[in-house]
Amino acid sequence: ELESLPDDPDRFAEQLQIIAASAGGAPGNAVVTVDGFLHGGRLPPKSAIREVRINPDLYSAEYDRPPYQGGRIEITTKPGAELFHGSAFFIFNDSALNARDSFARERAPHSERKYGVELAGPILRRRLGFALNLEKRDIDAFSNINAVILDSALQPAAYNVNVSAPQRLWNGLARADWQISERNVFSASFSRNRDKLDNQGIGGFVLQSGGFTSLHREDNLRLNATTLLNPRTINEMRLGFSFDNLLFTPVSNAPTVTVFGAFQSGGSPVQSLNRQRNAIELADNLSLTRKGHSIKVGVALFERPTDEVSRQGFQGLSLFGGTSLDGGAAISGLDQYRRSLASLPGGQPSAYTITTGIPSISNTQWRVSTFVQDQWNLTPRIWLAYGLRYDAQTSPTALNGVAPRLGLAYSIDKNRRWILRMHAGIFTTPIDQSLMLEASRLNGQRQIQTTVYYPTAGSIQVSTIRTLEGRLRFAQSSQTEIGLEHQFPHGWFLRANATWTDAWGLLRSRNINSPVVETGTLNPLLAARPYGAGLNIFQYESSGKLHGPVLFVNINQNVSKRYTLVFGYLYFDLRTNADNSSQFPQSSYSEQGELARPSWQSTHRAFVINTWKFPWKVQGSVTLNAASGLPYNITTGRDNNGDGIFNDRPAIAGAPTPASIETSAGTFVANAIGGNAPRNALTNPATVSLNANLSRRFVLHLNQNSPDRSPSLTLNIRATNALNHTNVLGSDGVLLSPFFGRPNSASAPRLLEAGLRVSF
Repeated sequence: ELESLPDDPDRFAEQLQIIAASAGGAPGNAVVTVDGFLHGGRLPPKSAIREVRINPDLYSAEYDRPPYQGGRIEITTKPGAELFHGSAFFIFNDSALNARDSFARERAPHSERKYGVELAGPILRRRLGFALNLEKRDIDAFSNINAVILDSALQPAAYNVNVSAPQRLWNGLARADWQISERNVFSASFSRNRDKLDNQGIGGFVLQSGGFTSLHREDNLRLNATTLLNPRTINEMRLGFSFDNLLFTPVSNAPTVTVFGAFQSGGSPVQSLNRQRNAIELADNLSLTRKGHSIKVGVALFERPTDEVSRQGFQGLSLFGGTSLDGGAAISGLDQYRRSLASLPGGQPSAYTITTGIPSISNTQWRVSTFVQDQWNLTPRIWLAYGLRYDAQTSPTALNGVAPRLGLAYSIDKNRRWILRMHAGIFTTPIDQSLMLEASRLNGQRQIQTTVYYPTAGSIQVSTIRTLEGRLRFAQSSQTEIGLEHQFPHGWFLRANATWTDAWGLLRSRNINSPVVETGTLNPLLAARPYGAGLNIFQYESSGKLHGPVLFVNINQNVSKRYTLVFGYLYFDLRTNADNSSQFPQSSYSEQGELARPSWQSTHRAFVINTWKFPWKVQGSVTLNAASGLPYNITTGRDNNGDGIFNDRPAIAGAPTPASIETSAGTFVANAIGGNAPRNALTNPATVSLNANLSRRFVLHLNQNSPDRSPSLTLNIRATNALNHTNVLGSDGVLLSPFFGRPNSASAPRLLEAGLRVSF
């Protein structure tokens, strides 16, 4: 099945993530491991991969994250071989084979060249083997800007242009396997990735000057030792070292100008970044079988030292979110910017923000995990699984990681064609180190952020710092699942699951020193604050929650010699007030409208993976992924309540008034404080992506004595987004934007590439 998936590591990873979403989570969020090690970077070359396991028993105490967060992908690379073999490939794409970007006026001259080689064989026969893989990609990509700017006469004008964003990437992997004795096997691997991406961050509303160059270097050294202690006991030990460096260099150091719903000009808000993040991972697992019990015990230790120099926000940011004139009429951020250039009333920016202080920060995080899991065959028709896991970490400190698990499987019939499965468990989610870095950096002493507001009565200055809640803890969730499986004749298999999720302690942000706005308050920025005037205290806290059901139906056929079929359908009905740790509520003092669909949730999602073997040794595959649209928020583009966050939602107008705004989504009032429009109330269009591959292998019978070792030549043609469907990445939810409610950017259009692989 791996042969039918893309050779490109990014597209390969995307397809695996789609399949992993069958666990009931968002595509793109599955945990990835390579040879047992946590892996957050680019995947190894596909030619180096032996097998991929997707979503093993996620309720095992061996795993920490709950299924709704995206599932699990376990990759095992190929060991050294007993016989010498190798391959080389070349993949070609040109703009003449591609479709035009959905929002571009003309087709961009996109092209790709991808090369790769593989070589494996013995060093000492039956004792020591090696495997080498190397891939390089030269991609001349383009980003489409689809914005509204002001022309020389200060009138709104559409701005649509393709901007070159070349990518130069290569990765390599070297592995050696040593059979020390009949009971001891040792393997070592070293991988290296180098990615240089130009003009990143450009596209949509972001103009050319807002781009930056990204240079990413990643090295991984991984050691594995497996020991057969006795016929029923195996010990596996892993030791890994990762060295990761990320460097951002901006196109421009000019101050950033953001006009909500229209364009962003000036320098990139990211500015320069130099981050060195290393990691050490040490783990030991002991597996043993005793009288119907399969027991696994493990412990893992992680160290993550990070050194970072970031000048984000040091160049300053002017924000135009829209305002109201003296007569009460609301104007857009674009008109506000126009008035600023023309020195007209209402032309002051909504806010100007700048960060000052020391750009460097260092931090080391430690994590420890331990578990015990038992699979017990009570009877030939009843299986019981139970286990306990514990996690703890520093920076920030969290010790509440106790997570019991329980599973039961019952064969309804003696032939085991009908199986009922039930699972329940507590899951904990580690706290990312980035929260500690941000809180340590923007603590008011090392760095401070200053915002100057320009209301009509005069400017008001407010400082902002970041803190961590004193009782910050692991987010936890309870998962309860019941499922039914049936094995039909001729290799057809049906599985149906229903899962209920209840999560608490999810991370989100809140301004704990937000102005206390009361009825009749004329200027929220001048209202009293709990901890003193002129200060925003943005706090990471464990106050989020999530709950709801997920339904999954799966049908597959993998016995037929002519074709395989995997079909999956998921229904999500989750509600949360915490999409991520950086999400703020509209009001620090009210939860009105906050509980809503997660921003990553498609209510309906279906996928089909189909492979065929045609006559004349032709093979084909099709992957179809379809989903209903993602939700998005409707905002005013303003900071109506003075809490420093421009995420205020409008009020729903009962009837049109001079101050109301009529849209296709309804009639709203933009200057309301604490608007009653619910969060994530709007929905993007549905997405449909069809990827297809067709290949033909030619065997060159040069070795008559060993036909299986004869060289071969494989030709293939692959189409990505073959239907050329416009898969919207996001729509504009800023109420006064000229793009309000309209999609503004989409994923890649149809791309057709041809490949050639020579194997020996």
